[in-house]
Amino acid sequence: MIDKKRQLEELKNLEKEIKDKEDKNTKYWLFKTENGVQGFMGTGGKKQIMFVGERPSSEKKGVVAWKKFYGVLKDLDLQESHLTDLIKSIAKVGGSLPDDLFEDCRILSREIAIVKPRLIFTLGTKVHNHLLFYLAEKEIKAVEIYHYSYVFRRNKVTPKAYKKQIQDELKLL
Repeated sequence: MIDKKRQLEELKNLEKEIKDKEDKNTKYWLFKTENGVQGFMGTGGKKQIMFVGERPSSEKKGVVAWKKFYGVLKDLDLQESHLTDLIKSIAKVGGSLPDDLFEDCRILSREIAIVKPRLIFTLGTKVHNHLLFYLAEKEIKAVEIYHYSYVFRRNKVTPKAYKKQIQDELKLL
């Protein structure tokens, strides 16, 4: 059985470690706890779910999209899912990779060890491809879905279809 109290303690320690690395050139962003959605502090919930994006954007328009994404999570009773990004440092969309990508991968590996997800929703193809290699020997299912910004900012797919895509995958657990 998973010890939620221990998970939260480990996530808080990891959050502090990430924030302590900030300097004038590098800023980090983690999914916030807001409106009942646990964000980075999510322990996976009963279904042990994680959502992994590519990296935080410096664009202010992204705030509206992630708030709507939180609404979808609430509607699907996934408020306790762990939400994170492969790369933690903020950059412009299409920005270069950080100098120490290995460190970001190490942090994500720790998050996976803490949360112990049964299912990881990858937000986009790039993240999915990165994680497939890492998850090849683990018993964790990874499913690619649209990044929420495609749904709520770029209207590439309807919010209803997005929600159904997530629901369909949850039925297979």
